[in-house]
Amino acid sequence: MKEIKKNKWGIFVFFCLSLVTLYIVLNNYFDNSTKEDFRYSVATLTEINFIGKSSSNKIKFNYYYNKNVYKGSYYFDNDSTSYYESKIGEKFLVKINNNEWVNKLFSTSRLYINKPVPDSIKEAPSEGWKDLPTWAK
Repeated sequence: MKEIKKNKWGIFVFFCLSLVTLYIVLNNYFDNSTKEDFRYSVATLTEINFIGKSSSNKIKFNYYYNKNVYKGSYYFDNDSTSYYESKIGEKFLVKINNNEWVNKLFSTSRLYINKPVPDSIKEAPSEGWKDLPTWAK
């Protein structure tokens, strides 16, 4: 009886590790595919999550693509916290994968904190920009 329980736990652990490994591999694949199959949009910074004193923190943002709202996140070093806190509510350029379901399941968005969106730009086109907008060059 104990052998069967050990075997079931072994299969369960192997299955869980396989799922985690598959997710990591797919995330890497789609992250790389974003370099070739992408769009640009406008992201609004919404909040900062403080993870700890000795690690990175995470900023969260929202962006629109094909009339849907998506959430993204970006990690930054602790020494930049005051800079990012002052940027909450501001808009920046974000690079996203062209496939909507990839954006929902995987973390493929890249925030360009050094490319603020001018006040004259209220939002990106629904399908995003295929090329880097002229104001961001």
